Amino acid sequence: MRRIIEITVGCLLALLLAACNSSDEPKLETTFTEFGFKTGNLTIDLTKENEPIRLEWEESQAENGTLVFYRVLFSNKKDGFSDPSYELTPNRMGMDNYIVLTDSMLNIAAEMAGVRQSESGTFYWSILASNGVSSHQVKEGFREITVTRPDGFAAIPEKLYVKLGDEYVRMKGTQFRGTDTIPVGFDVLVELEESERISITDSKLGRQRYFSLTSDSQVQELYEGDVEMTVPVSGVYHVGMDFLTKEAFFSKVEQVDLIVLQNGKPDDVVTTLEYEGNYVWGSQYTALLSDGSALPNGAAYKFRMTESSGKVTYWGSSSKMVNPPTEDTASSYFYVTKVSEGMSNFYRFPILVSGKQMNVMLNMAPSEENWYHTNN
Repeated sequence: MRRIIEITVGCLLALLLAACNSSDEPKLETTFTEFGFKTGNLTIDLTKENEPIRLEWEESQAENGTLVFYRVLFSNKKDGFSDPSYELTPNRMGMDNYIVLTDSMLNIAAEMAGVRQSESGTFYWSILASNGVSSHQVKEGFREITVTRPDGFAAIPEKLYVKLGDEYVRMKGTQFRGTDTIPVGFDVLVELEESERISITDSKLGRQRYFSLTSDSQVQELYEGDVEMTVPVSGVYHVGMDFLTKEAFFSKVEQVDLIVLQNGKPDDVVTTLEYEGNYVWGSQYTALLSDGSALPNGAAYKFRMTESSGKVTYWGSSSKMVNPPTEDTASSYFYVTKVSEGMSNFYRFPILVSGKQMNVMLNMAPSEENWYHTNN
């Protein structure tokens, strides 16, 4: 009886497999009818305000009747569409045979294709028809767009890494636009060796953009043929980039001070921290002002970093105003981020510590999720 059941089950499986392989099953692989461009080559000055432009092409049909979707591909090369620098999807999930581009969208496409800021250049666009399995490129291959770009970055990277050989060191977002959670500014402290070559890139994998800084400390995007940065002397370097202001830093950390802030008075250096290695600075000190006078209760403080370029940066709290810490204060109170000079974004000393011996430690290791300090 068991043998009969096994034979019956085997026959049923064979019938099911035969049905799955029958010629009645729709085949998704297909060919497409030829289609061409309706829009010709374009020249646009993006330093002026323009009406949105319409890139249009003929419709293609899939021979097996499946739906056809389109991708608009951009490249800095006429034959570079197998690895496009940028791509867009038309409306209706890609089924429209046109796309409307504003100046800002064109500026992004041009930037991604290698046209430099404040310069004119030509890049290329093409169309790929697909049903999700098979695909076919528009028959003329490409059309040209020549643009004159304004100053400023069109597409701000969401992440940045310092690339050292095969190692990628993640930079931290430290500057934000309004209430955005996506950073426009990035910083990292990284230990570098003399003559070491470094790159700053937006990705570990796939198509990568590279950045450096100009001789006047401005962010610049590196394109083919541009030269990477070389480390002049060994040390811990502050590498920073702000894509809104275009300000960039690449300078050796010379000194880190714990400063007290007092309304209407210059910053007072309470102690200078010594570098202990592994991105940690520390100091044992007496909680007094630099002239030996008493430290006010709940005095406000932050950290001041002096760099080889002469640049001074300040590091403090993400909160505008804080109370003195207690035993129950959360660890996030002591997180450190880049802040402006002056009476904001500071920490406070615990109350009644004037004249006491204290230890301060600042940890700015790239591997830390949040830079932090202790002061007790």
